[in-house]
Amino acid sequence: MAKTIESQLFDVTKYHGECNHITVITYNEGLNGLITLFEITLREESDVAISVDLVGVMQKVPKAILKSMRVHHAIRLFSKNRSLEFGPDNRPDGSPRLPCFMEIGTRTSETAWRTGDGWRRALGVGHDAATQFNGLVATIPQMIALMHSKSSNLHSVLSTPPYDIAPSEQGQLESPSGLKVFRTVKIRAKPQGEVHSGNEVTVKAFYPSDSNWAKETILWA
Repeated sequence: MAKTIESQLFDVTKYHGECNHITVITYNEGLNGLITLFEITLREESDVAISVDLVGVMQKVPKAILKSMRVHHAIRLFSKNRSLEFGPDNRPDGSPRLPCFMEIGTRTSETAWRTGDGWRRALGVGHDAATQFNGLVATIPQMIALMHSKSSNLHSVLSTPPYDIAPSEQGQLESPSGLKVFRTVKIRAKPQGEVHSGNEVTVKAFYPSDSNWAKETILWA
């Protein structure tokens, strides 16, 4: 018997192992919050993600229920007055905890994603002195969590398919923290969603513990 959308939204047991979903919960100072489920489409016969699609969303969920949902593998963000903090994340799998910025090497100047305006539009980040990098390195769960720190009920996230970076350019694409990237995605339009009300927002993104697609670091531009 097929699971209903409601049961899929609140079932977190699927993240103890391999699966192709991400669950995001968001809430603020109010009594209710929101839960969203995304499905990851994988490349045929592989554990490589090629797209992210919205499965379902439920609004006005009591915050007490959302707070009770826990998964060991999760991205936790807290935003107050537009200042973003990452919660503790003691993952044993060795995957990177925080997203990081990076500068794309000059040899990639002919690529369409070089300017990096896409990730800035998606996250509402301006061209100030601290963010003059033209790329953001993050896993898919990290990027989805970051997007939800700006708005909820996200839909219509327009981007290119992931591009494999040419071997000759891979040496140019290493983040300051030493993370190597082999694929890049250009975000083409600001995601559509509902702006958070209030000054405090909490975001939690649950992802599978054993799926390689959730650990891959991607260059978002």
